[in-house]
Amino acid sequence: MSAVSGIFRLLASRRDTVKERPWEQVLLAVDAIESLTALHVKAINEVVKPILISDDIRLTHEFYWMLLNDSQFLTAYDSIDVVLEEARRVFLDKNRAVYELLVAIGKELTIFKFAVFFRLASSRHMQHEFEHAVQLWSLLSPRPRRVGVKTAELQEAVYEGFTASLKAMQDYRKERVSTNISKIRTQNDVVCLVREWCKQWQQWVQQTLYGRHGVNFLIGQLRQEHLVQLSDSKRLRR
Repeated sequence: MSAVSGIFRLLASRRDTVKERPWEQVLLAVDAIESLTALHVKAINEVVKPILISDDIRLTHEFYWMLLNDSQFLTAYDSIDVVLEEARRVFLDKNRAVYELLVAIGKELTIFKFAVFFRLASSRHMQHEFEHAVQLWSLLSPRPRRVGVKTAELQEAVYEGFTASLKAMQDYRKERVSTNISKIRTQNDVVCLVREWCKQWQQWVQQTLYGRHGVNFLIGQLRQEHLVQLSDSKRLRR
């Protein structure tokens, strides 16, 4: 995650130098947002790739744990929030249209963070769900057979944990997708359920960033507003 550290260092090094130049402050913040969110989406794609491509639930669990325990993303987002807040204060009286765009970007970035850190429950909660799923996968055979009490309890816990998380995600997004899994009996059932969760999580994250009125859409509008103001400024100086 050296690239994340690089974004953090860039913000820290340039923050004081652009304080007296509001538009440079804004562009510094949105450049950092675009870079950091793209890195985060790339990291999530790497997390889910093993189970989506080759049904490797154990590797996806390992990558999820590594991403969850990387504090650099949170630190970088906190730094961006500070720069955005400073820019909002400057443009509150200076330019209402820019101010409102900065507020909207802040709100959408909060939704993006809500998705990537899965704050419908908590990332730590999902880490436990992944641990249970991998444990259950190891206990089950490829085909249905009689299982012990401990395995049966784990089957129920994994099914309820992931289906509840999927429902919460879909309710938040106002979408409904059937998992076609009514009960966990085999290793394949575990993989299918976790794979569906990963697909829905990945799609939710991408939607908040790339979708209409998402983070990147609003940043594009802000850049357009900057170009308009530059053009107006040049016209006035003629």
